[in-house]
Amino acid sequence: MPLKPEWGTDGGGGKSSVHSLLFSLLSWHGLLIFIIHVGHFLFYFLISILVSGHLYVKIESFLKSKKSYPNHAERYDDLLLIIHSVFLMINQCLLSAYLIIHSGKSFKASCCHGHG
Repeated sequence: MPLKPEWGTDGGGGKSSVHSLLFSLLSWHGLLIFIIHVGHFLFYFLISILVSGHLYVKIESFLKSKKSYPNHAERYDDLLLIIHSVFLMINQCLLSAYLIIHSGKSFKASCCHGHG
């Protein structure tokens, strides 16, 4: 027997329908946030793989044909832009991974709160 009455009880110790509806909405909301963060992570992970592949191709073509291009500054600018993009994507992947872990923990906490 709890020492203080829990919010949302009907007085007889049972949960009210408002409390159960609120609880199910919160758990669905937590699940939805978790799924959005997983999608965000997969999106940025895929983009970073594609950008990394593009960076590899750019560097390879630059090293093979640097004598045929008189204006090296534009080529270096392209490479620096792609390297910067790769680091941004890696940063986004790390941020998304943190958000997945955080939202998974909060979803687990909201889902399993008071249920064992």
